[in-house]
Amino acid sequence: CSSNYKMCISCYLGSGVEIINETNVQCSICQDENCEYCPYNYTNCTECKYGYGIHNGLCTPCQTAHCETCSENGIEHCDKCFSGYVLIDSKCEACPSNCFSCDNPDKCKSCSLGYGFIYENDKNTYNCGSCEEGCSTCYDNNKKCTSCEGGYGKVLGPDGNDSGKCAKCEDGCLLCYDDYTKCTLCAEYYGLE
Repeated sequence: CSSNYKMCISCYLGSGVEIINETNVQCSICQDENCEYCPYNYTNCTECKYGYGIHNGLCTPCQTAHCETCSENGIEHCDKCFSGYVLIDSKCEACPSNCFSCDNPDKCKSCSLGYGFIYENDKNTYNCGSCEEGCSTCYDNNKKCTSCEGGYGKVLGPDGNDSGKCAKCEDGCLLCYDDYTKCTLCAEYYGLE
């Protein structure tokens, strides 16, 4: 609000200007409960919450299943789908299994957390498979771990470089992320040597 506390000029997300009278203006929660943004007038929504679009001045559920936003062309035309779906002809089509995003329903663009691309004969299949045991992320290749789960650490090759594998930390060790043979946090009643 400006120095004149009765003349509010900017409202927080989820609220908009309400004119009480000529000298009294306040911020009020957007009148439509599904409205995300109504900055100029609390009764006039300019952007709806995810899954809703503006229809006849109100936030109305998008008519397309798995649609995140449908405000630009009306509620029957989806503009953006939720993760795991791809927009094709204003409809949301499912991506392949365990896929976070895709360009078409047959080809994954990125995998969900805990999954990575499956390779066959050194070629990416653009399908996602689960990371190996002890591995928390393996985005580019489900056989090459980029980070390990708690209680697991990276297996280093003879040259000291990351091999893309994870192994259990040694007995008495809780954390060993960078190298499974080097403990960084011991279990209770254990200590570092």
